[in-house]
Amino acid sequence: MVIKANILLQYIRIFVPQGLRNFTLWTAYALIMLNVLFYTIFVFLNIFACQPRRKFWDQTVEGGHCLDWPVVLAVGNVVTLISDIMIWLLPQRVIFSLQLDTSRKIGLSLLFTIGIFACLCSGIRLHYQIVLLKDMYDITFIVSKICFWGTCQLTAGFLVACLPTVPLLSNHIKKQSWALRVGSTVRSLLHISRSEASYNNSNEHTTIGGGNPRKKGVKAVTDIEFEELVNKSDNQSRTSMASITQSQLRPSTSRAADAV
Repeated sequence: MVIKANILLQYIRIFVPQGLRNFTLWTAYALIMLNVLFYTIFVFLNIFACQPRRKFWDQTVEGGHCLDWPVVLAVGNVVTLISDIMIWLLPQRVIFSLQLDTSRKIGLSLLFTIGIFACLCSGIRLHYQIVLLKDMYDITFIVSKICFWGTCQLTAGFLVACLPTVPLLSNHIKKQSWALRVGSTVRSLLHISRSEASYNNSNEHTTIGGGNPRKKGVKAVTDIEFEELVNKSDNQSRTSMASITQSQLRPSTSRAADAV
């Protein structure tokens, strides 16, 4: 009950602008009230399923009466499954009504895929509860299955409730001094490892640009040859610039001599 109320209140905070009264707001409030009412009644039905209560685990107690608890559990899980599906569908309606590209809408929708897992767990629980209704030959074994999938459903609910806060937590951690030091250390280690890898690759005569030296019409050039070509080109350009400068200075020198 509390987890579902938390999720629905987060929906209101995320998808309903402040001061606006729309379908999402009223639906979320209605689901909160219905879930609180249902789970409160359901808890007390389980607590007081037998009168006296000892009769629930001790069938030798004379007198009193008990509710048909497998039916109570099955009905309760049907309501839970319907509620899970409605809670999962509520944000989907808002997301696909946004003025965004279809790919971005699908990406936002996938953020709530854990809700599908909760619905799946609820459906499997309902299956085992129906099995329990049909045949109670091994109550302990079947109830263990129901409890297992109920635990999975509860875990999915916690994940759905907590995931929206993960970016806030991540941004807060990134601003901490120790996180900055750790990030700097990791980046420096990665830089060293990449430098070593590039050095090893240069010793293995890796071709520039990642081309295939065996490809027809393509000439492979090693790192060392590439560096020699660059240095040679620089030397040639410097020599040519020097010769151009000297050629420009000679006419001016001769004209100065004539003037003298």
